[in-house]
Amino acid sequence: VEWIHGKDVVHLDLNPSNIICKEGKENYKIKICDFETSRQIGEILQVQPILSDTQSIRSNDTRYSSSQSQILQQQLTTSYTCPELLLLTYEDDSLVSNQNNEVEVDFSQDIYSLGLILYFLYTNRTLYNSLYELHEKLSGIEDRIRKDIEDSRVADLVLSCIRKNPKERPCIEDVLHNAYFNKISRGDSGKSFSLDDGCGEEEDLS
Repeated sequence: VEWIHGKDVVHLDLNPSNIICKEGKENYKIKICDFETSRQIGEILQVQPILSDTQSIRSNDTRYSSSQSQILQQQLTTSYTCPELLLLTYEDDSLVSNQNNEVEVDFSQDIYSLGLILYFLYTNRTLYNSLYELHEKLSGIEDRIRKDIEDSRVADLVLSCIRKNPKERPCIEDVLHNAYFNKISRGDSGKSFSLDDGCGEEEDLS
């Protein structure tokens, strides 16, 4: 993620199925795949809800297409996608529909997904499985995360990544310098993960 963000690319669909963990002699190499949904930072997306405004948020899903390429349309993974890409905004402890369907691509959208991936890796379950479930659990989401994740460093990191205000979410460099990842890179948890880019030759992300 740090490498692609350094190229001004946002993945937009980070989830466990798009992450490959390859075992090496001394550590694991983590790679990201499926860049079909990726976009350049600052690009404007035209987000198109599948359902009409009169239909329930319980079964809501979203498709988006680039304003520069109306051909490509991909379904976002609801359980790992930030609310702003699903045309939702926070009002107090509720989620409401955002009538503006233009969303600017931003690094914070990947950071939100990373927070939910960390929660999944620690608990072996998703924080929520639908927009309706997120809406119902929103007011108690911090208590649930702290209850499910005993390590306060991990809980704090997850909560910072999924902050309601995208501008308050950490950048990828701050995530990697978190105390928990410093522990992993030192090998305190057994076999360590490589936190370098691990990309070798540059890849074409277009």
